[in-house]
Amino acid sequence: MVTKRDIKFKPEALLAIVLHWLQDDQPRAAVLLLLKHGPLDTHAVDARERMAPSLDAVGFPATEITGPELLAFLQTAVRLRGVRGDGPAGLATSSALASQPGALIVHRVATDARGDVTHQVDAPTREAAILQWVALLSLVGLRHVRPCAAPDCSKLLVKVYRREFCSIQCQKRTKKRAERQAARDQREKQQARARRRRATTGVN
Repeated sequence: MVTKRDIKFKPEALLAIVLHWLQDDQPRAAVLLLLKHGPLDTHAVDARERMAPSLDAVGFPATEITGPELLAFLQTAVRLRGVRGDGPAGLATSSALASQPGALIVHRVATDARGDVTHQVDAPTREAAILQWVALLSLVGLRHVRPCAAPDCSKLLVKVYRREFCSIQCQKRTKKRAERQAARDQREKQQARARRRRATTGVN
């Protein structure tokens, strides 16, 4: 029987959810979702992480460390979009997610019953999440990741259709600000016309 957990996310939808959770201070949930539904087969890493979360040297969960790292990488990549990869900025972007020395990464290429090729990856949680993140961004395309159009918001969004804002709140806030500005502009025009009429009347 197919369950909800077996449903594959569309790449854009997966990126949008993972990005939302990363920006909403839910790094563990974001990384686990990425490991389970990303374009690479990292189910072994996901299952291991759910059973016994891996910890760093001081006992902090690896998923909670990796999440902000993935977000920072994407923010840098979006900020430097269009910069050639062979320049200093491009090098800084590409090295932001360097693998830890000594990390053992096992990569197998397999085919399923339909003949589709799958990439099975077994690695430490951080390295597996990095590989999934880069593969997902490559699949969706960085051009679809943009800053929120609200001038007072620093969040990113995955642009689908005509979406410009990261949330309804940002959209409403920006609309109200534009309406208030339009009302101020209208009042200033009316006041300017009134001043011109008074000046003309005074001359006559």
